Amino acid sequence: MKNSFLLWWVMVLLCCSMIFYFTSSSEYTYKETKKTIMKVVKNSEMVDAVNWAIRKLAHVTLFGLLAFLVQRAMQTKKQSYVFAWIFSTCCGIFDEWHQSFHPGRTSLISDVIIDSTAALGILIIVYLYHKGKKMKTY
Repeated sequence: MKNSFLLWWVMVLLCCSMIFYFTSSSEYTYKETKKTIMKVVKNSEMVDAVNWAIRKLAHVTLFGLLAFLVQRAMQTKKQSYVFAWIFSTCCGIFDEWHQSFHPGRTSLISDVIIDSTAALGILIIVYLYHKGKKMKTY
């Protein structure tokens, strides 16, 4: 039980570290990802759309994963879903603030909203899954 508890928190820490790395790295700026996409897609408008989609999908994936991991780490706690959402949202706010100090990076409120919404969406899915699983056992 304690090993499982520790493992979940280690995964939370790794996810937070990954977010911090992506925020700090110049490889993941808008210009750099656009260059990479331009190698495959030659249409400039299409490149911008694909670049935008990839970047927003990264927010959804990472912050959804973070919320899931935090909830799993606290699964025995009554308010694990609320704490996981607040924790993920605060990490999103910190991520955007941290990003504002790096050249070529922009800090956007809309990204915090995407992060928070992704976390909430994943937590709702996990909650409904667990609720459905409990109902089947009765």
